[in-house]
Amino acid sequence: MADLKNKLDELKDKAEDFGKDVSDKAKEAADKVKDAGEDVADKAKSFGEDVKDKAGDVKDAAEDKIDELKDKFKK
Repeated sequence: MADLKNKLDELKDKAEDFGKDVSDKAKEAADKVKDAGEDVADKAKSFGEDVKDKAGDVKDAAEDKIDELKDKFKK
């Protein structure tokens, strides 16, 4: 009878360990997904800022050319 109780205790411990392992792995996976999402958001924000900067550069260059042409026609 003691052997049966020991086996049941052993199985219970293994089940608890398995449950903890599954929980730990699920948390680890969730953390990785969260980190990946944050990386994507950071890259998208950086890309958007780069596009905005380039658009500003194009606008400035176009305005400079327009000013040059205006100056030529004034002369």
